Amino acid sequence: MTEGDYVRVVNDCPGPVVIYLRRRRPKKGQPIGVPSLKLLPGEKTRAVPRQWLVGAKGWEKLRKTDCVIIESVEFKPRFVEFLNSSRELLQIVVRVPRPKAPPRLAKVTLKPRQRSRVVDLKTVRDKKRLDELMAAGKLEAFPTLTIGAPMGRGKAVGSYYGENVYTCHKCGGPIVFRGAPPTPVHV
Repeated sequence: MTEGDYVRVVNDCPGPVVIYLRRRRPKKGQPIGVPSLKLLPGEKTRAVPRQWLVGAKGWEKLRKTDCVIIESVEFKPRFVEFLNSSRELLQIVVRVPRPKAPPRLAKVTLKPRQRSRVVDLKTVRDKKRLDELMAAGKLEAFPTLTIGAPMGRGKAVGSYYGENVYTCHKCGGPIVFRGAPPTPVHV
């Protein structure tokens, strides 16, 4: 990941500042997530992917305002996609957390040159084997920049364009809740 992929916006202005986020257009019937953040004087955002801000409504004005500080922060994404760079079949074992039950094990199987679904790094069972595969050049990991640091509280493990991201209890992948009643949607 390159330097400056995640930023923090600090409001040193005497009044509140509204920060708009670039968002993907939701599918028909899906609710729109948080389109903007309001920072009161002295407040700062959590780590936010730079791509959410650049080109958004009001970006140029925000950038030219002297009392708003946009600073690069180091953030290691928790969600990645794996690419099998070898000529053999690879399997990565993940622990799928379940409420009120012991974790279940699941396998992410990758054929040669195949890319995996988004995987939560904290659910990988054998991290030593994963490091060995990556050091040998058999496996590559690409951070998912659309899933950033958590924006809300609770058991959220990340954020997806302003929506809280949770870990699915069936597959271990990232989900958001949408609609009424809340329905889990894999992202």
